[in-house]
Amino acid sequence: MLSSRALSAAPRPLLRLSSTRLSSTRLSSTRLSSTRLSSSYAPGGTSATSLPPLESKHPRNNIGPSIVSKVGRNLHLKANHPLNTIKSIINDHLNAGADKFDLHDSFAPVVPVENCFDDLLIPEDHVSRSPSDTYYVDGEHCLRTSEGLGQERFFHFSAADGWAGLRGFDITPPAPGSTPLFVCQASKEEASSEVTAANAEAAIGSRLWMTPVLDARDKKLIAPRLARAWEAKEGGGRVLENLGALPGVYKSLVEMDGFAFPINLQAKLATDLVADDDFSGSAEQIGAMRRGLGLDPPDEFWTEVGTRTADMEADDKVALLAFIVPKFGLASSSSPLAAFVSGLAPAVELVQGKCPDLSPGEAQFAASEMLACEVLTGGSSKEEFAKWASAMTAGEVKAYADARRQFKRSAEESVEAIRAARQAEADEIERAKTEMEQQIMAAREVRTIAFNYDKGKFEPWQDPDTAKKFGLF
Repeated sequence: MLSSRALSAAPRPLLRLSSTRLSSTRLSSTRLSSTRLSSSYAPGGTSATSLPPLESKHPRNNIGPSIVSKVGRNLHLKANHPLNTIKSIINDHLNAGADKFDLHDSFAPVVPVENCFDDLLIPEDHVSRSPSDTYYVDGEHCLRTSEGLGQERFFHFSAADGWAGLRGFDITPPAPGSTPLFVCQASKEEASSEVTAANAEAAIGSRLWMTPVLDARDKKLIAPRLARAWEAKEGGGRVLENLGALPGVYKSLVEMDGFAFPINLQAKLATDLVADDDFSGSAEQIGAMRRGLGLDPPDEFWTEVGTRTADMEADDKVALLAFIVPKFGLASSSSPLAAFVSGLAPAVELVQGKCPDLSPGEAQFAASEMLACEVLTGGSSKEEFAKWASAMTAGEVKAYADARRQFKRSAEESVEAIRAARQAEADEIERAKTEMEQQIMAAREVRTIAFNYDKGKFEPWQDPDTAKKFGLF
């Protein structure tokens, strides 16, 4: 048996990826959020005294005289104007039945930027935030966009998948100074009772609707992965039975938000664990996962594993962690785990000796994969593995590692293909929307008639000055 190198003095977990903090925060999967405007921007007040100067020398201000002249005209409130007519028709239709709705049609044109973007979870680099898409008063305020939160006495209600008919109600007492009260109502949809090859992703996704701890983003990431894992196993393996272990896994993963551990790798780890037939989410397995992640002080086992795999890529470390953790707590795995950890250093040295052209990370990957497959699941003893590995040629070692990597790559490519198809569908919808908007703009430029709200009828469009007469701009 080849001799082991000395252990590093400092304990080292397998997945202490980085100490870099993430700026994002984990949100709850079922949200009920609200944002209020300050009193100076409450609806109903559109006079010049209630608004900040729309034109200023602030570096973010992009509001010119033409826009300033249009703010506050409130064409939708002018009798016989087309906007007022359409608004009245919609209001009459909504209130024709037994349910009655209050009409709110006077909002302040200037609102905090936070209400228009941050509260809607729009990323900082989204195109809608650009000066070409939004008029900014200053660094904190902008002209109200078509979508936004923050109108006084208006709350935004949203829920995760699995709820239908979501409605919000303002039940604030009419007395002045009353505390605003809002309630929401929704009905719970029924999860799919049967998982088949035709509906695997949707059915598994529906079973995650009410799963606690996981965010909506987590569920969207792991549902297709779990579906692929279910399809790959005869009879689905224990994938469906292990869904109940996900909250226990994510209770630990949420603590990793403070480290550079991307949510896609978190989803990969969770999926690989749940898809393993030996995984049950037991306290011993969760404890092993936490020590491997560095959330709890690593013991000798994880210190050795972390030291011998320090140069591996993050996704390879995640795969190895998911391979090892399910073996904890099994009566039959005590000896294999001991053989694995004691044989890791000699295995890495053996691979490096046979394949000196491999990088340290690649050598560690090949050694750990060979050892884990043969000792942890293959039933080989450490001595049998040493004899088998020693007889391998450099080409066979590389071929083994390539085969294992290709297997993992194929699984990831399957998920990526699904994601790409969805993105292509979304892009096509956006393209069609843009094309329609361009057609509308083109139609406006070649218009031949316009509505004269003073007379309440359409008249021929003669020249640009007619627009002032019609009050359209």
